[in-house]
Amino acid sequence: MIYIYEPFNHQIIETTVKDFANQIGISKMAIHQYLYKGMYYQKLGCYLLKEKPNLAKRKILNEQINPKEEIWRFNKEYQLYVSNLGRFKSKEGIYKFPSDVHGRITLFRERKAYKAANIVYETFKGNIEAGFHAYPKNGIYNDIKADNLYIATFSEYCSTKRIAGRSKPVMLIDSNNNIVEEFTSTTEAQNYLYQDRSVIARKCNKRLEENGLTYIWAKDYEVMACC
Repeated sequence: MIYIYEPFNHQIIETTVKDFANQIGISKMAIHQYLYKGMYYQKLGCYLLKEKPNLAKRKILNEQINPKEEIWRFNKEYQLYVSNLGRFKSKEGIYKFPSDVHGRITLFRERKAYKAANIVYETFKGNIEAGFHAYPKNGIYNDIKADNLYIATFSEYCSTKRIAGRSKPVMLIDSNNNIVEEFTSTTEAQNYLYQDRSVIARKCNKRLEENGLTYIWAKDYEVMACC
């Protein structure tokens, strides 16, 4: 097994030399050269590694790449240095890595979870109004480069993915009507919440509150937020 580490997409993929060679159309010998040297494959924006990189290794690998087009700005609200290419550092200059939480690139800070795309957008493009979030234009959920982000409501985003009409987006909101979780469908929600989708649908219909969170359809939330 070999590992593909994408520092700008915050992704680690396990594959084989044979499969990777077939996917990108280069020789196995060339792949072994990258593996031996631990080099950054600039054309694909990734490292090829023999072992899965731990936190310490990822910090080292990130420090080795400094693209000319990368811009860093300090965000006072989050106390982070934010890159227009979707990377993050603490105010001390230490790389901070978001997590892939069920298809959402999430940054944890002081026991709170923040959408990494929102942080990048707010740092480089401007404020995000209540009820809106930053989403990738190209539909690749972990491509959170500033130039690839736009703001929309969750329902609007689902519509661009042609989900609206076939399924109903679901939200969980707290007592202050802040969005805690959002799902493109009851099917996605059931995989994350370990509840049957029919049960989730009934909870949304009744706007049931459970463990401090209210189940609500995304469209109903937007109507509520506007009033």
